[in-house]
Amino acid sequence: MMAFRVRRKRTRYDIREWLFLTYFCVMFAHISVPYLKFILFLLIIIYSIMILIKNKKLSTVSMMNLKICLAWYGIFSAFVYLSMFWQVMPRPEAEVMSTMIRILPICLCISYYINSEERLYKILDLFIISIVYTAILALLTSPIETYGTISFGGITSLYRNSMGHLCAIIVILSFYLFKITKDKKYFIPCLVCMITLLCTGSRGSLLALLFMIGIGFVLEKGIQKKIKWFFIGLASVILVVVLYFNIPYFQEVFGDRLLALFSDKYSDGGSASDRAYYVEVGKQMFLQRPILGWGIDNFAYYLRQFGHYSYEVYSHNNYIEILTSFGFIGFTLYYWLYVYILKHSLKRKDNFFIKAMIIIILRYFVFEYATITFIQYCMVFLLVILVSGLNVYRFKKEV
Repeated sequence: MMAFRVRRKRTRYDIREWLFLTYFCVMFAHISVPYLKFILFLLIIIYSIMILIKNKKLSTVSMMNLKICLAWYGIFSAFVYLSMFWQVMPRPEAEVMSTMIRILPICLCISYYINSEERLYKILDLFIISIVYTAILALLTSPIETYGTISFGGITSLYRNSMGHLCAIIVILSFYLFKITKDKKYFIPCLVCMITLLCTGSRGSLLALLFMIGIGFVLEKGIQKKIKWFFIGLASVILVVVLYFNIPYFQEVFGDRLLALFSDKYSDGGSASDRAYYVEVGKQMFLQRPILGWGIDNFAYYLRQFGHYSYEVYSHNNYIEILTSFGFIGFTLYYWLYVYILKHSLKRKDNFFIKAMIIIILRYFVFEYATITFIQYCMVFLLVILVSGLNVYRFKKEV
């Protein structure tokens, strides 16, 4: 780990890395710009193939990364496609399959690219830069009156909950990258993402951040380190309390929504009751078709046709969405990677990057009960980066 701390004084990006950065920024902030995302998509694939042909062989790490990516998202995507043959109601307007087809090739390019510590930390930097860029753009282009509402996001392509959860992850990731590199530049994404998280008004994102801080406390060894994490968590709670009681904005945005977690006397606008209803509908669907599911995008159809809901909507729950649409087989094909990451990372938890990975993957496990991940570009890309980074350390002689 010490070798990496002095690895380079100045970061320089090559053509492929600039392509990754531009693509991330476009997909998170400017996805509506015509043709641009497709052009970048093709350039990354073509350039990666050119490098592969030039090098003529794959490193051990790249080979393992590609195998895992194909065994995970590749096979899962194929199963999602096959589900169209047994889906109860054909859904030609669904974008699930087309989205996954765009995600998979970039995941393979990321898997091929990450074959060393230096490349791992470079692409983490690129990912963080793109999220910070998107967060700043959201803050600058969102009218003040939309702060804390579902309309927050400005010209970016991320919904406020997605942005809030990403910002929470970046706060933790930046903190650990600072511990690895001792580079104070990581304070900037921490600050920007913390501000953006609060401005989204996303209750789940705030809870996710506190949850990850709590896991960080548990993972630390030694009383001094645990005390440090305890005070980080305590300072975060005090900051939230101070902001809540001194700034009317936070009382209006977070007040009843946070209190609704602990008492039925408070309302959160119907969000919690709706999500609870989606879960109940999802249970009914799964029990009726537990093995293969109802087919791609059929939860929204079932919810309206048989659940007597006023409109079609996703379940807002990754577990329910996968179980109802693709059954137990699809669920296994998707979630085995999470178990793989946790299993192999727990063996190496003295490493700062691995600690960050454990924290983030546990956050995925817990908070996917309230979010859909498997078709979110940013969340899938991050998972591929994490598992590729894990393989960097698995195949390193000294971890």
